[in-house]
Amino acid sequence: GTDMIYAYGVSTLDATDVFESLQHIQGKQKIKLMYSDNHPSIKRACRNLGIMREYSQPGVHETNSVIERTNLDILDGQRTLLIAAGLPSCFWPYAIACYCMMETIAEDDVDGKCAWFARFGSYFEGKAIPLGCGVFFKPATTKYLPDKADSRLQYGIFMGYRLAPGGTWNGEYLVA
Repeated sequence: GTDMIYAYGVSTLDATDVFESLQHIQGKQKIKLMYSDNHPSIKRACRNLGIMREYSQPGVHETNSVIERTNLDILDGQRTLLIAAGLPSCFWPYAIACYCMMETIAEDDVDGKCAWFARFGSYFEGKAIPLGCGVFFKPATTKYLPDKADSRLQYGIFMGYRLAPGGTWNGEYLVA
């Protein structure tokens, strides 16, 4: 209903990974209906989360053309981000999530609205930063103990956004 898109890089296609990904997307707000293919892990995860499903017909491309086109768009966008950033394909989980976020916060040329606004009722308050862009950031003191002479800011590469359950954003960027 909002045109918001998500993608998670998972190591397997088992029901546990699908369950955790859907649960993270859902957050506190219940997903009422999901349109998907008939993959067993999706069936099981939706059953465990109490999400009703509408199935596409196997072999009938017209019944799943919208999601297949969305998947192609996401994969092409992820590849484009990796190429533009000069990153190898092993960084695809970051690229795919970053592409989805960029699409979600991009304002429509016609009405100025975006999927983020449709879901949360306000515009995204963070910065739209390209994947692989060089940034200065303040490292967490729990992960990095700077020397007294070190700059308070460190140089890193932007890798995306850390989304909280429900797809909300608490101000955290991912930097390597």
